[in-house]
Amino acid sequence: VHSDGFTYAAVSNIGTNPTFEGQKLKVESFILSGERIQIGDSVKLDLLKRLRPERKFDSLEDLKKQIESDILEAEAFHKTWKR
Repeated sequence: VHSDGFTYAAVSNIGTNPTFEGQKLKVESFILSGERIQIGDSVKLDLLKRLRPERKFDSLEDLKKQIESDILEAEAFHKTWKR
């Protein structure tokens, strides 16, 4: 994620949030360091690696566990990725 002259390692979701019966396509990014970007700020995403396809989870707990796993995988990727 690039914003305001800074670059942040992140994990992103591009999809419709099928676990919540979503219909609209959304883009959501979680900055791994915990930094926050203000609503309304311009951002640019570089999509570097696809972790998994979107899917509907049976429960919110299952979704949370998968997101935790996705974050760990993204952190490991960003530690080894060469710019």
